[in-house]
Amino acid sequence: MIDKQHGITRNDANAEIRNFLKVREQLIQSGLTGQLPQLAKTYLESGTLSFIFDKSQLDALFGTVSADAYRIYFAANSYGEPTVIVVPYDSNAVGTAKNKMSNSSDPGQQYPEEEGTGFDSTNFDIAYE
Repeated sequence: MIDKQHGITRNDANAEIRNFLKVREQLIQSGLTGQLPQLAKTYLESGTLSFIFDKSQLDALFGTVSADAYRIYFAANSYGEPTVIVVPYDSNAVGTAKNKMSNSSDPGQQYPEEEGTGFDSTNFDIAYE
């Protein structure tokens, strides 16, 4: 069962995003990117930091299935660029939680958000993103 009361503070969110940026910076600075397959290199060097979804698109995911949460998967498109997949999710399923895919609606569109200018692992702040 999902803890539905869990929240994250702005400070904790910033710390976790900065950790992600730090990991990516360290990977790029390692000089190993030239040895990576093209898909992995594209993913690592993309600069994508976040995605924006219209509320109506997320609401539409619940329109055809019985679900009470979203499950978000990290993914890569066919070019290797980062993306995420958002799936309606039933956290109350007995025994095991279940993803609820709808076959009757078109997938929503997402808009990758490039890193804000000047943000890195030391100064990122979600409030200014």
